[in-house]
Amino acid sequence: HNWFTISAQSPDVEKQLTQDKDKNRELSLNKDRTLGVYISGRDEVRVIDLKTLASTTVVEDELWGLYTPKAHFSPDDRYIVFSPVRNFEREVMLYHRATKKTLNLTKTLVTETNPVWSPDGRTLAFARFDASSRCQIMLVAASGGNERKIADCFAGMASTYDWTPDGSGLLMGLEAKLANERSSPLRKLDIASGNWISLVYVIADGAIDIDPRYSPDGKWIVFRRSISLSDLWKMPAEGGAPQRLT
Repeated sequence: HNWFTISAQSPDVEKQLTQDKDKNRELSLNKDRTLGVYISGRDEVRVIDLKTLASTTVVEDELWGLYTPKAHFSPDDRYIVFSPVRNFEREVMLYHRATKKTLNLTKTLVTETNPVWSPDGRTLAFARFDASSRCQIMLVAASGGNERKIADCFAGMASTYDWTPDGSGLLMGLEAKLANERSSPLRKLDIASGNWISLVYVIADGAIDIDPRYSPDGKWIVFRRSISLSDLWKMPAEGGAPQRLT
């Protein structure tokens, strides 16, 4: 599997960007959209320059071929966070691009996964599954240490998420719903209180909204509706009626 682009004006015109032999997946971009970082095969974190299209391996580690979390650039592009496997459990690690050194932020011998940078680049959020498989949402300083639990995962589950633009919370979508709910809306975890708050917006009975992301200007939320045969939707970040995009 390699990366391609396709023209929005001419959908039949595509361009191959990489010539990698292994399966490429989980691409994420830096803040100004000049660099991409992705997982290749079972053991490579690779960076692609989106101007020159040159692709290089920056980390070789045990990543596994299935369910590998995305790697992400820090807001200042100095670091990449990724989730390798140690003793069959995932860890949260940083790669310093200038020195090419790595730092393990967790070292707990339980699974920590889905790390995401705070908007100011000082903190990382991640999900931890302890020895009893209890899921918790954690924060850790990007410099290491000062780890703290924010809350238990909603309904014991965790999925992909995004920080709110002001750094006050995490936005997540899950298949789970409360007993009195007829659908699964997006939910925000308030960091100060540790409370999960369901977003109020128009959502059909039985709908499941997942994989939310804020737009670069913070004015919109884009998400997937449904687990399979999904479509993309967007809505104003302050709330309102969602609009179907695909």
